[in-house]
Amino acid sequence: MIWEDLKKRLTSRKFWVSVIGAIVVVLVNFAGLEEAAATLITYGVVVIAVAYILGESFVDMFREKFGIKLPGEEDKS
Repeated sequence: MIWEDLKKRLTSRKFWVSVIGAIVVVLVNFAGLEEAAATLITYGVVVIAVAYILGESFVDMFREKFGIKLPGEEDKS
């Protein structure tokens, strides 16, 4: 059971967006850019990552609530 849960989390696009976003923010801060440029890039990455994660979460919520399936999705019941 724990391996299926771990596999599900590791194949989640939302998880990878958050991991890559965090890595980019850390790299930008160590890249030696001017403070204004680093701040702008950091804010941009964070805003894009949060918007993507929230958007996908709303889509997942409505799919589950209304039973909407995309073409090619298998039936889980």
